[in-house]
Amino acid sequence: MKLIDVTLRDGGHQVDFAWPLDFVKHYLPVVLGLSQIDFIEIGYWKQSGKFAGRFYSVDEELLELLTSGGLRKIGIMIDFHYCNKSLEAYPSGEGLAPGLIRLTSRKEDFEQALDFLSELKSHTGALTSLNIFNISNYSRLEILRAISLAAAKPPDFIYFADTHGSIDLEHQGAEFADYARRITDVGSEPGFHLHNHTGKAFFNHRLLGELGYVISDGSINGLGKGLGNLALEQVVTGSERSELLELWRQYDSLFEMRRSPFGMITGTFSAADHYADQAVQLGLDIRSFRHFVECLEVSEKDNYDRNVMLRFLGESTGNRDK
Repeated sequence: MKLIDVTLRDGGHQVDFAWPLDFVKHYLPVVLGLSQIDFIEIGYWKQSGKFAGRFYSVDEELLELLTSGGLRKIGIMIDFHYCNKSLEAYPSGEGLAPGLIRLTSRKEDFEQALDFLSELKSHTGALTSLNIFNISNYSRLEILRAISLAAAKPPDFIYFADTHGSIDLEHQGAEFADYARRITDVGSEPGFHLHNHTGKAFFNHRLLGELGYVISDGSINGLGKGLGNLALEQVVTGSERSELLELWRQYDSLFEMRRSPFGMITGTFSAADHYADQAVQLGLDIRSFRHFVECLEVSEKDNYDRNVMLRFLGESTGNRDK
């Protein structure tokens, strides 16, 4: 099983992508030296519109500053919706770009995103991955369509992201084994990004190999968006695990990962964890929040809209008044 360390990229959500450079300069050489880690994903590339932190829109200056040891094991994420779509904005030629480029896309943009990813592969010489996020709210037909579209210009990897941490591979294993076979048939390698909102990440990871998946990822202490990811120290073994744990010890305050009872609800029902944050701000109780999440449409689950909860609360208040 290939393994990507996504501590800096996904964990960046917990620090607004404003990692201290002194920490990153210490962190990278240690983890780059671990044989069980194939890539380190350092952040997002050439993005706009969400975060001001430097690791949300990594530029060539930052890349050069951090990667004097080479770019082969460096990975980077692009969100197609928010990225610079001019090919000329990206460095041309192998050895000038990160070794792995992962591009995430909304389903309505798959065709354009796959074209762009294919162009990036030729332009940069990097390995590429299409990352399909919010996978728990896709229908089978939507997943098969994505795999079929990728067949024309297959990336090196096709990755599923359990964004809401709700997938249970004990019960859904046959379905996802079928997807893995189909991904392999189109010429890509299947991968899985596991979130841990409902505590299933490590269990699911142990099943990936027998289901046909060849690459996964994790972060120290599960640091990541929402309630976090598969914990890297659970899957890295031996003395290399001690290296990760020592980094955690030295920079304990950077690796704090919050927990939330509301996040367990969003994970259970495959909804964006922004709703959990809003529920805390508004002082909702768990029963009311569960009822709210149960009533969400699929499009509302994946695309957070603060007004949806406000309308729900207004209607609930009106019903009580009657």
